[in-house]
Amino acid sequence: MADIASFPTIHDVLWAGCNTQNFKAGAALTAGMVVYLSGDMTVTKTTSLAHPPIGVVIQDTASGYPAPVALTGCIVYVANTDNSGLTAGEGDYAITDDNAVGGTVSRVVKGAIPKGCYSILGQFLEDMAKNSVARVLICAPSVINGGVL
Repeated sequence: MADIASFPTIHDVLWAGCNTQNFKAGAALTAGMVVYLSGDMTVTKTTSLAHPPIGVVIQDTASGYPAPVALTGCIVYVANTDNSGLTAGEGDYAITDDNAVGGTVSRVVKGAIPKGCYSILGQFLEDMAKNSVARVLICAPSVINGGVL
């Protein structure tokens, strides 16, 4: 697997839903980045499987400014962490990734979520090819994982 070298430009990140909330940007964020709660009402892009995601930032935001984040129930476009061939099918789960670019997703095939997995963002609603984006339904990890977190 070869990670992408830069975060792509994603226009109109929020495809559907209205469950959004402003958080303070802990660093500069690009629209479409998956974020986690890194402090008191502060979000930062995910760069590790240890960062449980809370949503996806829906517009570019400078560090220290309010960042609008799409939360559970929203459908958003997210970026593929891989540029060499990883594909995700609809129904697969979108998880955070350790790509240095940050804010990207990888996949776990439906039915293969490890018990206690905290890095789940949601479920793919369509296929995602290499170097592309796809729609994901943001779901609370406890809902996806049968409440076993």
